[in-house]
Amino acid sequence: MHRTVAEEYLKIRGIDRWSLAAAASILALGIAVASFSGLFLFSAAISGLLLTVFLVVAMFRHPERFPVATGTFEQFKQAMSLIVGLPMMAIVALVYIGTTEVISEQWPYLMAILLHIVGVIAVLAMLRIPTSKQWQIRNNILSLKRYFHGEINGPAMSVECYEHYLPFAVALDVEQRWTERFNLWRESQKMEAYAPDWLITS
Repeated sequence: MHRTVAEEYLKIRGIDRWSLAAAASILALGIAVASFSGLFLFSAAISGLLLTVFLVVAMFRHPERFPVATGTFEQFKQAMSLIVGLPMMAIVALVYIGTTEVISEQWPYLMAILLHIVGVIAVLAMLRIPTSKQWQIRNNILSLKRYFHGEINGPAMSVECYEHYLPFAVALDVEQRWTERFNLWRESQKMEAYAPDWLITS
C-alpha cells in the first residue's frame, strides 16, 4: 500500500506544482488589473464573499477536514469564528459590493477581474479532483479502517493476522481499537499472555 500511495503521489506532484503556479500567475494578474482600475477593494470583497461560501460548503461536504478543537477556549474561538466571523465577512462584503458604484469605464476591468477569479477557482478545483487511482486507494483505506473497527468482515483474527495488520492500524491511528479486538479474541480462545519476541518493553 505504501508503494502504491508513493507512486500516485509522485505522479501527480508535477501536475499540482504546475496548477499552483498557474493559479498564482492568474491571481497576480488579477491583482494588477484590480489595482490599475481602482477596483482592488471591490474585487477583494467579491473574493471574500466567494471564500466564505466556499468554506461553508466545504465544511458541510467534508467535515473531516475541519477537526473540532479540544480545549474549551479553543472550542470557543472556533465557534466564534464560525458563528460570528464568517457571517460578518459575508455581510461586510455584500454591503461594500451593494454600496459601491462601478462606472462604465470600469466595467471591462471588472469583467476581467471576475474572469481571473473564476480562473483561479477552476485551477485550484483541479487540484481537488481525485484520480480513479486515488479514489481506489481512498476506498481501500476506508474499508481497511472499517475492518479494524469490526464493522465489516475480513480475515479471521489470529496472532498472525493481528501482527500482519498492526503496522497498517498504527498508520491509520486505529491501533488501540485493533488491539482491543485482538485481546477480545485472545480471551475467547483462552490464550495466555501475549508476549511476542519483537515487542520492546522498558
